[in-house]
Amino acid sequence: MKKHLKSIVATVCVSALSPTLATAQESIARIEISGTSTVRGWTCPVDGAMSVSAAGGAAPLPGLPNGVGTVTIRVQVREIECPEEQMKEHLQEAMEAPQHPEIVYELQQYTVADDTAAATGTITIHGVTQPISLDIELTDSPEGTRGIGQTEIDMTAFGLTPPSLWGGLLSVGEMVQIQFDAPMPSAP
Repeated sequence: MKKHLKSIVATVCVSALSPTLATAQESIARIEISGTSTVRGWTCPVDGAMSVSAAGGAAPLPGLPNGVGTVTIRVQVREIECPEEQMKEHLQEAMEAPQHPEIVYELQQYTVADDTAAATGTITIHGVTQPISLDIELTDSPEGTRGIGQTEIDMTAFGLTPPSLWGGLLSVGEMVQIQFDAPMPSAP
């Protein structure tokens, strides 16, 4: 099972404040969940609520000289949109949305080299928490620095059974790609 993001910090993650701020700053991480099936590929977008707090002495990031302390990204399973309503229903059923309404990413630590942050943390899907490592590309935008990346996860590692219809004629693949674009507010 792959547990590595190949280009970003967490839901997906990396935003920060100056160390003088006592509370976390909120922003939105844009996320796309993609996969394959025996019929076609699919992509379902969702926004994740990202909470970031500052850290004194953490590795500096562009626009964030004191780095970040905590990053948490929360995705509401019921807010995941799919191109077809039936597809969305099957996804929410497979993820048991009423019992497990959120996907949560939490940053544990990171290092920075050039324009890339290597982050480690945890991701909780379907009530199962697994470690995850992410490489996040730091890019400039008119709004400030953004963390952009992707990773691949195996749904079965989180106790999920990929949806299957019509006696298996349409089956979703176990591996799912997660791409994200997360804003990182600059320190005031």
